[in-house]
Amino acid sequence: MEKNKKRKILNEFLGALGAIKIDCLSASDNKISGTVFYDLGDSDEKKKFGWHMTGNNIPSEEVYRLAKLIKDESIPRDELLIKFNRKYFCELEKSVFDSIF
Repeated sequence: MEKNKKRKILNEFLGALGAIKIDCLSASDNKISGTVFYDLGDSDEKKKFGWHMTGNNIPSEEVYRLAKLIKDESIPRDELLIKFNRKYFCELEKSVFDSIF
């Protein structure tokens, strides 16, 4: 997986969790690391991270899409499955959705 795609996935995923800024200090073929900021005015709201992305632990396209949807639209969880299925023209089952989320 190319480094830019890793950063794209990371930006959507951490953004869905509320990240405001992400500084990537290093990226290799199997790991990306850096610092994520959730509140630029509060030093307690920054965290260092290291994400190993190889083989089976690389997020699927569905996980990427879900993170992007959550980040872009700030959707309450009870509405996510319905919106996800509509947006991506699929019928993802609740049990599969819950395992992604």
